[in-house]
Amino acid sequence: MNLKELFSESELTQRITVYRRYGQHHPDHGEWSERHYMVNVTAIVYPAGQDDLLKLLEGERYLPAIRILSQDPLIEGDIALHQNHRWRLTQLSNFSHYGYYDATAVRHEGTAQPTARGFIVT
Repeated sequence: MNLKELFSESELTQRITVYRRYGQHHPDHGEWSERHYMVNVTAIVYPAGQDDLLKLLEGERYLPAIRILSQDPLIEGDIALHQNHRWRLTQLSNFSHYGYYDATAVRHEGTAQPTARGFIVT
């Protein structure tokens, strides 16, 4: 069963922005350098169910969660923007042979963000 046709239904899909990290070690001094870039993907987004939450790490099960289905590859750690919130992709399944990728994402706000300055030691 190929679900590719679902992504042509405008009532089911929406465009979301995904921030993806890219990093490498500097060749001269070995320091890690990381950049972010945006990817716009067409996705089906819906609330995560109880069975979806069981797949998450224990500490993440209490956070609000959504499911994201996309024809574009999704990567663990990507940050998706949906309904004015940031969602960190944590649990991934590659169903590309059925025409889609599946991710469970948890709300990623406040000091959980990698660039947050919530705990500055002075």
